[in-house]
Amino acid sequence: PLVYSPNTNPFEADHTIRSRADAAYSSGTTLRARLNSLFSAFSTHSPYGRIPVVENHLRPPRPASTVLTLGGDCSELIQPAIAAINYLNQTRNARIIGGVKILHFDDSAPNVYHEVIYLRLGGREILFDPQAQRLGQVFIHNPYRIIRTLSFDQAEYLFHSEWGDYFSSQHDYVHATIAYRRATTFYSQDPN
Repeated sequence: PLVYSPNTNPFEADHTIRSRADAAYSSGTTLRARLNSLFSAFSTHSPYGRIPVVENHLRPPRPASTVLTLGGDCSELIQPAIAAINYLNQTRNARIIGGVKILHFDDSAPNVYHEVIYLRLGGREILFDPQAQRLGQVFIHNPYRIIRTLSFDQAEYLFHSEWGDYFSSQHDYVHATIAYRRATTFYSQDPN
């Protein structure tokens, strides 16, 4: 079982993530080709094996290292790709720039959101939704609004905030407070 620690980095790149990132980055000669390869390696339709989509109903959120095998919801499914991008930026000076966008689909309940990665390429933003069929698409084709845009560093707040939500659902308010306080160190403007 997962145990919460405020020091957990949900974007830690384990051996599997590093291997996929290295293979994807090496397979292209242009940044666009490399980003397409990264999308292929970290989408739910990955040639390395299907990544299950599992909704987060009253369970602790998973870090990147477990998402590839256990699956996750949209906020978890972006974590291995963020881990890979951070790893490539640190080890290969890849200069992949982007962050996370939180979307709300017009036909969804008011408190239902969808998280996707955005990448900057040639002055444009390209969406990286691990559940979509291709880089640049969102898996649901309904109209949406962008609720919030985060840097990759700020996106870590999603993980700690979800831990806070989990602890709150279990009436463990001491641990919920710890997790929410940690979340605000990454992003403090979330009104929730």
